[in-house]
Amino acid sequence: MPTGPTCRSLLCALLLLAPGGTRAQGETFCQVVEVTIGAATIQRGRTRVTAVVGHVLATGDRIRTEAAARVRILCDSGLTVDVGPDTRIDLDALLVPPEEGGAVRLLRGVAGFLLPRPRSGGFEVRTPSAVAAVRSTEWAVEVSGEATTAFVREGRVAVGGRRSVVLLGPGEGVEVTAQGALGPVQSWDAERVDALGARIGPAWQARRSR
Repeated sequence: MPTGPTCRSLLCALLLLAPGGTRAQGETFCQVVEVTIGAATIQRGRTRVTAVVGHVLATGDRIRTEAAARVRILCDSGLTVDVGPDTRIDLDALLVPPEEGGAVRLLRGVAGFLLPRPRSGGFEVRTPSAVAAVRSTEWAVEVSGEATTAFVREGRVAVGGRRSVVLLGPGEGVEVTAQGALGPVQSWDAERVDALGARIGPAWQARRSR
């Protein structure tokens, strides 16, 4: 990915994250718990199947949603991933044990994440231009072209571009260009937050009112 050595070292200083590995005893169990109207698929190697409720996921799976589709993933670690429409997301290291560094790669589209319990190994959302790293929080990441937008609803998220890192708090967001340049940290107004929630889906919006 296009993040440089400086970005990686800064992220490691904030959150020590180990790379994901292959499936092993003690790994997290994740499955699809909701699929809305619309086409959504799960690709494993060269095999692609329609996403259905109850589908058990594996490291390396790629989820694709079309224009009207949304998929919700729930893991026994407490992690919830709401995959929005017109999205591609790779489950690079979603299923590793909590003491290891879990990760997904958001290639296109939008996804919301809820990690309610601290994960000792941390968790990353990787995009073409940025890395968002956390231990426990509620946040969202959107990729348009290769530019990235990250927003935090609760907790703290370290967002790294090509050469620098910012730490977002509740209600804050940041944009990262396709070249990995970080914009200013901004406090989002309710209209912008609601628009993001509408793209992710009702499950994401419902959690806001809790």
